[in-house]
Amino acid sequence: MTLSEAITESLERIGAMIPEVEDSTAIRTLVHEVIWPNIAFQGSTERMRKLLIDQGRSDAENWPDDAVHAEMPSLYEFTFLPSDSRGSFWDGWEGDFRLVNPSALFPFASDENYFYFIGDNPDDPTDPWVYSVDHEEIDQEPYHRQGLTVSRLLSVLETVNS
Repeated sequence: MTLSEAITESLERIGAMIPEVEDSTAIRTLVHEVIWPNIAFQGSTERMRKLLIDQGRSDAENWPDDAVHAEMPSLYEFTFLPSDSRGSFWDGWEGDFRLVNPSALFPFASDENYFYFIGDNPDDPTDPWVYSVDHEEIDQEPYHRQGLTVSRLLSVLETVNS
């Protein structure tokens, strides 16, 4: 299987179309094959709370929303790259992101504050890691929040007006 079960479930939940792809990597499938919904998303505090509890942090049930929110990536007005720009933020993006290795990290999405890339996860090739670069600091090294995988990012998304 190219994509983890958790990614597949989240893709179905958010309305992405998942093609039947054989002999592909998770990164290639996510960047070039999945048809993403053309809507904006945001991070859900309640979905994050559930994720934390599911990961064994049962005390998260009683955390204030601010504490749960602090565990989430920013995810404001989060959108996936449209199909006509697969794997590219804009023509020549590689020259603007000098510290991003374009053969290891692949443009995936953006939000109000960050550009998002995905890259190999040596622990689980079916669930790539997510990296981000601040819009105002594109000359900085991509940031990988410890443990942020595609499945975890997708699991906390909800539509902006839901």
